Amino acid sequence: MKTVRLLLIIIKKYVITIPITLIAVLTAYIGIVTFTDIPHVSPVWVWSVGNSQNPIYSSGLWSFAASSDGKRIVALRAALGLSEASIISHSIDGGETWVPLESAGEGQWGYITSSDDGMKLAVTTSPYLSGYIYTSSDGGGNWNKQVGAGDKVWSAITSSGDGMMLAAAGSDVTGEHIVTSVDGGATWVKRTVEDSHNVVQITSSTDGMRIAIACQGGYMYTSVDGGVTWVKRTGAGSGDWGGLTSSSDGMRLAAADQGGYLYTSIDGGANWIKRTSLGMAPWTGITSSANGMMLAIVDGDDGGYIYTSIDGGEVWVRQLNARTGPWGGITSSSDGTKLIAGNNYYGHIYMGELRNLPMYSRSQPRHKEEE
Repeated sequence: MKTVRLLLIIIKKYVITIPITLIAVLTAYIGIVTFTDIPHVSPVWVWSVGNSQNPIYSSGLWSFAASSDGKRIVALRAALGLSEASIISHSIDGGETWVPLESAGEGQWGYITSSDDGMKLAVTTSPYLSGYIYTSSDGGGNWNKQVGAGDKVWSAITSSGDGMMLAAAGSDVTGEHIVTSVDGGATWVKRTVEDSHNVVQITSSTDGMRIAIACQGGYMYTSVDGGVTWVKRTGAGSGDWGGLTSSSDGMRLAAADQGGYLYTSIDGGANWIKRTSLGMAPWTGITSSANGMMLAIVDGDDGGYIYTSIDGGEVWVRQLNARTGPWGGITSSSDGTKLIAGNNYYGHIYMGELRNLPMYSRSQPRHKEEE
């Protein structure tokens, strides 16, 4: 009787153990398959051109703004004077097709920014003419003239992710100022950044609290309180800044010196690294993914290239399968795998998509509930 009972215990033990072992092996195997990238396939950028020729003129710097997914995009080229007009072009299919925002009309437009969903827009007049900031809360269907920001010569504008916190650089007879809004442009506060001059670039974190500016022929300055107080950042030296971009938390910054080098920071601008591997060029734009690891920069020279990095600026790849410049500006989706760049040959806009990127390298930020 004891022998039979012992035999039953042994049988039960192995009947239970075998399935459990099998499940464990299958789970491990499935896990390996899930997180292993396709063998022998390298990441590659694929480029295409949108139906985007600007019929008004074919030179100048581009200003772009895109939704987080890169689907909704607005684009314009800064008017160079009263004799030139520009249009705001709009795409809702990632840049494949473009239509003018008829409600904005032709004008002396300068720079544009948008919320993460692409619905809240803010645009300035030309950096060569005095004018106002205009805002839209419906993707450009209707516009409001924001007289509270003042009549200024505007040089840069940026927006928080929700489109409510705006910051812009402009000058008038009283001097040069940063103006900020916390209600989507309804009201504005004038900020003075001591010792700054000729602000040409501005960027901000997703919450709008961390702001960075760059001065032509001068230094960069940062704020952690929405523009109330500022710190002068000398680590990258002074330069003629052709581009400035920020990660979503405002800690990773990248700045391009026109005719000089690219600089990156991982501590909100306190310290900077000079990236000499790219060499020197007349950089006309730079963009960043939400986590700051995916970067793209454009060369404004005739025959200039687009360069990309997937490691925060350590290693750069020249995009030989995209046409050459002069390039006038660039922006990206939140995960950095979609790029939109303006080329000054005939005014075309080019789109790039990064394919075969390993899943562990993707930079789309996680939502709080996923952390």
